[in-house]
Amino acid sequence: MSQQLTRGKQQAYWLCFGISLLIPFYFGLISLYFAFHDDYIVQDDARQHIVWLQRYVDPSLFPDDAIADYFTSVARIGYKSFYWLLAKLGIEPIITAKILPLLLAIIATYYLFLFTYSILPLPISSFWSCLFFNQLIWLNDDLVSDTPRAFIYPLFAAFLYYFSKRSLIPSLIVMAIQGLFYPQILLVQLATIFITLLN
Repeated sequence: MSQQLTRGKQQAYWLCFGISLLIPFYFGLISLYFAFHDDYIVQDDARQHIVWLQRYVDPSLFPDDAIADYFTSVARIGYKSFYWLLAKLGIEPIITAKILPLLLAIIATYYLFLFTYSILPLPISSFWSCLFFNQLIWLNDDLVSDTPRAFIYPLFAAFLYYFSKRSLIPSLIVMAIQGLFYPQILLVQLATIFITLLN
């Protein structure tokens, strides 16, 4: 009887886990459809944060453009390096910005499911958290614009999971990566660690 219960729990876990990972695919495919529906479609925030990255493909673009120079100067090193590397591999920043939100959402959903299950080991609760989470991030501009804010979701979800497991080294690695993309969230992560140490 106990083996049947264990098998049933495992089946429920993997079912909820699989369906949870399908959620970002659903929203992501809709996003990809609209993103590639027309060659000249660019998300609003991407016009500021992504378009200038085309300089990595063609350095002659935007000569003496103060706005492009400004966004180049404020972009974090991890963000610029990420796009520079992909551009050197032949993937244009505009194309990356259209595809990457789906990948970021899948990673974020994966870690959110694990984190939710670690604090409340009910697969259905992890599923609902992933569903509501994806509805939120796909309705906002942060993720689909693929600005530095988009990297908050997978990295912070990974931090929460590793920190809930008391895995110090992975937590610090995620924080270091977070600092390269969107360092403002480091204050939240440090506050989380500090509050936990007080308890």
